[in-house]
Amino acid sequence: MHFIIISINDGSGIDNEIINDSYLSSNTAPSLIANNYVKINISNFIIYSYLYDQIIEEKEDYSFYFDENKLLLSNGFFTVNNEIKIDIQDVFHELNQESNFWGDYQLVNIDKNGNGFLKTPDFGLRQLFYYEDENFSVLSTEIKLIVDGIYNIQKQTFSENFDVDFIFDSIYNEWGNRKFPRHTIFKNIKRILPHDNIFFKEGKILIKKKSTIEIPKNFLNKFNHRQTGFYDKYYENLFNSVENSLKFLSPNISKIRLGLTGGFDSRITLSVLFKICNKQNISLECFTIGNNNHPDVFIAKMIVDKLNIDYSFNDTVESKSPLPQKISEYMATFYSSQGDWNSNNYKPFNRLIHDSKLFYCTGKDAYKKKNMNLIYSGNRWGSRRFLAGFNFFFPLFYTEKEAYLALLYNDTQSGYKEFVYEILKRAEPKLLEIPFVGDKLPQIDVEPYSTIYESKFHEMVPFFWDYDYVREKLKVPLQKYLNKKLGFKGKIILKLIGLNYLDFFLNPNIYKIVRKYRNNKISFKNTIKILKNEKERNLYSKKKELIEIVKYDKKKPIKTKMIILMDYASVADFNSFVEIEEYIDNKIS
Repeated sequence: MHFIIISINDGSGIDNEIINDSYLSSNTAPSLIANNYVKINISNFIIYSYLYDQIIEEKEDYSFYFDENKLLLSNGFFTVNNEIKIDIQDVFHELNQESNFWGDYQLVNIDKNGNGFLKTPDFGLRQLFYYEDENFSVLSTEIKLIVDGIYNIQKQTFSENFDVDFIFDSIYNEWGNRKFPRHTIFKNIKRILPHDNIFFKEGKILIKKKSTIEIPKNFLNKFNHRQTGFYDKYYENLFNSVENSLKFLSPNISKIRLGLTGGFDSRITLSVLFKICNKQNISLECFTIGNNNHPDVFIAKMIVDKLNIDYSFNDTVESKSPLPQKISEYMATFYSSQGDWNSNNYKPFNRLIHDSKLFYCTGKDAYKKKNMNLIYSGNRWGSRRFLAGFNFFFPLFYTEKEAYLALLYNDTQSGYKEFVYEILKRAEPKLLEIPFVGDKLPQIDVEPYSTIYESKFHEMVPFFWDYDYVREKLKVPLQKYLNKKLGFKGKIILKLIGLNYLDFFLNPNIYKIVRKYRNNKISFKNTIKILKNEKERNLYSKKKELIEIVKYDKKKPIKTKMIILMDYASVADFNSFVEIEEYIDNKIS
């Protein structure tokens, strides 16, 4: 399910000059075309909900309920005390009990007076975004629903709406500590995290942002005093929840396909799925993308041989990691990612869910989210990446319980490796006999195979780069960034040297040099000399060309930054995602 909840500030109702009701009243509104949609008015809220039939049919009484007194929404897949609840009213009744919820979900309750709540687990993939202006406030599961459904945002181009702080974070802190973890690519749309508290009061949306996840005391006590029984109980609950879930889902699954590598995540996922699929007679197949000599392929073959599982891998030219080779492909990535990931993880444009019976699964790593930045990353990059092509998500090893464990492991050496060992020991101990890529579990005596770098690197096709195009299209946010960082003298110096706002953004050394001059640490003459040297270093191409990324490429860090800037530049002149979609459709046809 995707949904958008709009609170009208004056209670006067929807103004078609402000909200695009005809667009939001359509199953084509979200990024994935929904099977159906429901529009509901309650108090001074208007809610548009988009329903799917992938693996589970989202329908009345199961995923939503509405009468004159209340609205209930249930988005996501979960068990309550290891059972699937097929009546949504039973789900909300259990919220008042000491029930064990396992999964990833968003539960919405609004009564006729405009009071209620939105409940999520502390950690999950389901996203939420918030926008407000003088007319209304909005909560949505997708940025696209806000951008395309609210006319105010469309009064400016994407470039004018871009958040330069988010762009900086994307370029320079892509995998590091984000300075602005709640920002999105659009400056007026903010990210709401699963551990935040969300309430509805008299028709208003109230959000209490939390800086950290508060681990429940009973979980903390069990962890601190853990003996063998701690992991026994954890694994028992996990296994029962997964088994009951797959048993419930099995009539709607033709096959489970699991992406298998040489690392931890997919191996422990396989260890649980393999046992249950055999028991429940569910078809299971593994696959790996990579050349025959790639470490992931080498180890994946060892694993499937050990378990006698159907397996395939791509050992052709197509196994090269794709990167955009034209502007429309950059647009397609931005459309799918909505700014949360980029063309370094290129994904072809596709709005349709082709085979609803084929259940794809990947290894999930919530047990590695050992600090809040990694939690933020999971809800930003992972969330959008995993859900870009699938509405249904099976949350094996990606629930709040694994996140609690990761935070408690913190940075200890054994850390999450203890978790991996304990799961494999209980689920499929013979998989402990097979090495991992570049890493070793502290509890076993099997040396690792190859290196992490070898596993991470896949041959890539060349990417398209156009320096002048990026400079022109991103002038508004990048000029704003330069003005924010430099005074009048600094800008004059750059102009004298022949460096512009794109050069300034791509090369952080320029700012450091000018700052030293402004702090009287170097002379004007030396400043000019050093900046000229920076200009002549040729860190990045100033041409229009296809650029390769090769193994052990010293310029790879700057090249990946260039790719991200091409993403943003490709859509800079658009005003809505609908316009991008129409443009790409015309290109394809």
